[in-house]
Amino acid sequence: MESNEVKNSVGIWAFGPNATRFVPAGYHPEAVNEDMVTRTHRVVNGLADVVDGLEYPGEINEENVEAIKAALTSMLTPAGGPLTMIIW
Repeated sequence: MESNEVKNSVGIWAFGPNATRFVPAGYHPEAVNEDMVTRTHRVVNGLADVVDGLEYPGEINEENVEAIKAALTSMLTPAGGPLTMIIW
């Protein structure tokens, strides 16, 4: 059966300093030293009601994967299902 449900995901990198060639230090310098687990907690606390998945293109490794998974446990989809975690 085909589903027409729209799902939203965001890239976790979008919640970092957001450095560009125009602002090399980033638009959010307060996030420069934030580790990925802290960033994940911040995103989950702010977006749990509107996001179905988070994308991690290279921020997860053997050292932080379990802590990131733990940070995501409170984030469920609006239907109560599990969060999708996309790792590139």
